[in-house]
Amino acid sequence: MKNILLAALCSMLLLSCHNKTIHGKFTVTGDIKNVQDQKVFLIQVYFSERNPEVLDTAEMKNGHFTISGIAPEEGLFFLRLEKDNSEYYFINDNPDINFTTDFADQTLYSPSFSTPASALFKGLIINIDSQRSLINASSTAIEQAQLKFGTDTGHIADSVFAATKATADKVNNNFKKYLGAYMDSSSDPILSLFALGYLRSFYHSDDPTKLEKSVTGIAARFPKNETVDAMVTQFNLELAQYKATPHIGNIAPNISLPDTTGITLSLSSLRGQYVLVDFWASWCGPCRNENPNVVKAFNKYKDKNFTVYSVSLDKDKQDWENAIISDKLTWHHVSDLKSWDSPVVSLYGFNAIPTNVLIDPQGKIIATDLRGDDLENKLAEVLK
Repeated sequence: MKNILLAALCSMLLLSCHNKTIHGKFTVTGDIKNVQDQKVFLIQVYFSERNPEVLDTAEMKNGHFTISGIAPEEGLFFLRLEKDNSEYYFINDNPDINFTTDFADQTLYSPSFSTPASALFKGLIINIDSQRSLINASSTAIEQAQLKFGTDTGHIADSVFAATKATADKVNNNFKKYLGAYMDSSSDPILSLFALGYLRSFYHSDDPTKLEKSVTGIAARFPKNETVDAMVTQFNLELAQYKATPHIGNIAPNISLPDTTGITLSLSSLRGQYVLVDFWASWCGPCRNENPNVVKAFNKYKDKNFTVYSVSLDKDKQDWENAIISDKLTWHHVSDLKSWDSPVVSLYGFNAIPTNVLIDPQGKIIATDLRGDDLENKLAEVLK
């Protein structure tokens, strides 16, 4: 259970864990069977880089304890045992909370907190654990099929592997749909945000646009909610940063830099053509090795509404110009001669060259990092 919780909590990027207004103090009265006497800690979770905070400490005698905290709004908390490091998570949607469990039973089913939101949270965690077991089983099946058939590409091997992978994909897709539906329909903000965080962490979702509609829905369902407000602010920041860097489907950020004659040439001035925005440098061996492929594609498609806009990370103008002549790069060239200090590096979010993006006549990115024959093949596809 701890791994499931940490996976979601670490990825939610929220500022705090405060939700429904339940002003003031809440108290947990606990009864744990089959456990030795020890301290119990009440800890609040913060969905950010801020470490969890101990709100109160109580002495447990014969399994009984009472512990309290103050929270202006509903949040996510857990009880931790001093000697055993066991953790029990709950939501403080009631001021008086009863907690029971049997320490001899370490399953997810044993702990019980007497609040509606905590009961729903428990059900969510149990369901997540169950579906993760199915995912792990399907992943193991794929690994076993790979070990069994190795590089065999016969009909039986291919069909068995395809069927195994199809089953795994179905399990994964069902889990995504479950988390998405839970996130979009839960009546409790903590549960919605937890499902959101788990969805992002488990599937390593780096594209925030896929969750934009859901985040907007959560904000609409829980207005004037501190945690939701913080989450929306953080999410919108991530979204803006994502959209400001090149991704397929986005409009390419404009570049305006001097050409070899010192005249400023903007990428936007080439709108109406297919343009390969190519980042390179004269000192970059892999870039120079890749240039013949770009030359080949350019010569083949330059009369079919295609051009190249090369951005150099050179510092020495003469080296830059010599490389252009040597490699026969007869297209548009610009550079501010600032090497890696050029603003285009952060604007396009790359950390190695060569790198490139292909944009359509409307300025939309349709491909990235085309190497070798990939550029020519992509141009053949779009310039039929």
